[in-house]
Amino acid sequence: MLEKEEMEHFFNELTRKSLVVEKQLSQYPEGQLKVRRQRYKGKEYTFFYVELPQMPGEVRRQRKNITKDEELVRIMARKEYLRTALERMNGNIDILHEAISCIEDTSTEGILSGLDPAIQKEIVFQKQKEFLLPDDPAAVEALLEWVKAPYPKNPNYPQFLKHRTSTGELVRTKSEALVYEKLKEYKLAYRYENQLMAGDIAIYPDFTIRRTDGKIFYWEHAGRCDLQRYRDDLIWKIRAYESIGIGQWDNLIISFDVEDGRIDMREVESQIRNKLII
Repeated sequence: MLEKEEMEHFFNELTRKSLVVEKQLSQYPEGQLKVRRQRYKGKEYTFFYVELPQMPGEVRRQRKNITKDEELVRIMARKEYLRTALERMNGNIDILHEAISCIEDTSTEGILSGLDPAIQKEIVFQKQKEFLLPDDPAAVEALLEWVKAPYPKNPNYPQFLKHRTSTGELVRTKSEALVYEKLKEYKLAYRYENQLMAGDIAIYPDFTIRRTDGKIFYWEHAGRCDLQRYRDDLIWKIRAYESIGIGQWDNLIISFDVEDGRIDMREVESQIRNKLII
């Protein structure tokens, strides 16, 4: 079932798309495409018409036959597609608007806000609003202990830790800083470059993330894949993960810089929403 926050996100995205489609529709010729079929001597013929808006004083709407104008038929067919899409979008927007107003907030913060203040004070995680928390208090305690516990970090090449995040932590690349901020935005519990042993070999995932159900995910952001040595390092690291049962289709997430070193944050957000939010 969709949580209220997810439905609001979907509602906002759908509203944004509907405005784009509405703007596109305004650029098309006037009228609506209509189809009429007629049988003559055993054959069926298809005719295309543009039905114009009914003007004041007119008994019926005017129709213009455009069957022979193939380009105009294609244009009006595209308009009909967009018109139908907008109609359905607006219907879904109305449904979502009504549904959102009826949904009770089942997040930890939402449930706490419905309790008496005296009861809230007795709940140890009441002030831990910076993290997405499970419903079970015992699981909450385990997650918060994991967040607060010290861990061995990557000691290699400290001079490359030069990009400061909003929490003050230093990371190695701008792309890692963007992933870091997106994990923080979604209130996920994570560690940066937490040491992981693959046999007697130490590897350092860019991010180690603990989901609210306790499952651990590892996130590698691959930059500079245009360079052979970076590709070789990534392949080596993936094989090291596989040797201890960590796989890309399970608990390993890999994101990439695109050309010119740019990062597609839509991919990052998709990974978070599809794999880390439950």
